[in-house]
Amino acid sequence: MSFINFNEIVHEAWDAYDSSREIIRIEDISARVSTNYVYRITLRDHNIIVAKLSYFGKFEHFVEDHSIINALSNNLPDPFENFLARSLMKGNELFVHRHQSEIIDAWVVFYRPIKIRNRLPKRLNERQIKLLNFIRHVILFAVHFHLLQKV
Repeated sequence: MSFINFNEIVHEAWDAYDSSREIIRIEDISARVSTNYVYRITLRDHNIIVAKLSYFGKFEHFVEDHSIINALSNNLPDPFENFLARSLMKGNELFVHRHQSEIIDAWVVFYRPIKIRNRLPKRLNERQIKLLNFIRHVILFAVHFHLLQKV
């Protein structure tokens, strides 16, 4: 079995995006709850970029999903404008790097990090779970109400 160095694929993707800005560190910050790998990239100028790498599914679906996410992130109204991270673009196109080898077909997209003021605790208590469930129901009601208004 061959070892796949995902850091090398992220480096390759960054060089394809902007080889003039050197990476000094790549840190795996993946949540380990999906088939995606997420990395915090520190550049020589101390800027931070987030990279998402995947090799599960189809390349076309990955590009389509991230195009939708990027369109949403650029069009969400206040106070949600920072809810989704914005992707890095090259010209007018979403930048997606495709790494193909005899071992793997992997794809990388870059995001600008978003600022989070308050983080959820690592473990929610029962009251917090009930509150989130209530909020979920309010959101579902609002979505259905909005859809009914269009009929």
